[in-house]
Amino acid sequence: LGATGGGGGFADNVFGASGKEEKKRKEEFQKEREELMMSSTQLMKQAKDNGNATEVPSLTPAEAVPFMFDVAWGFTIGSLSQILEFTEEPNCIALCLRGFVYAIRIASFNDMFVARDTFVNSLAKFTTLGSIKEIKYKNIECIRALLNIAIADGDMLRESWEPVLQCISQLAKLQLQASGMVTDEEMFENADGNQQQDDLEETSRRPSLSGRTSSVF
Repeated sequence: LGATGGGGGFADNVFGASGKEEKKRKEEFQKEREELMMSSTQLMKQAKDNGNATEVPSLTPAEAVPFMFDVAWGFTIGSLSQILEFTEEPNCIALCLRGFVYAIRIASFNDMFVARDTFVNSLAKFTTLGSIKEIKYKNIECIRALLNIAIADGDMLRESWEPVLQCISQLAKLQLQASGMVTDEEMFENADGNQQQDDLEETSRRPSLSGRTSSVF
């Protein structure tokens, strides 16, 4: 207090006033505080006398987590996605992915389907597999995180397995392309092309209907 210019320095910084005006505001604040306390005490006594006192249920930390997560997960995924979209810092990327992992685990364990599917789909998009975007360090880390989630918590993913399997399929496709082997799509395309060519050749070997008609008559 002495460093701020006497006993009223703190109030001067807060209220921007001093002297009588400061004293008046402090008295009004104290009076309002006492009135609020009195009214709250009276309400509690009345509720207790009428037998309407509300008992707060006791919850263990594990039981309280779903309620807390239900309130916070929407803001959490927004923050994690925003940071992961623009950062290239390895420490930030690791923290964001840890948040995704724990959020998916909590949502899966507590059967919170909407939250679980939203986090899994969001993480799958950050892998950039199946797109024309360049794969960076953070995208590789997202792929690893998604695969680790599938290994550790796969029994609880249920419908959320679809984006995981799509990413695995895209990874297999990239591996085949890198090794120079033919992918399934290319193999089926070649098979369809060969079938069409065989059909054309077979058609060309058949005599035309007009030729058959003229030979008969």
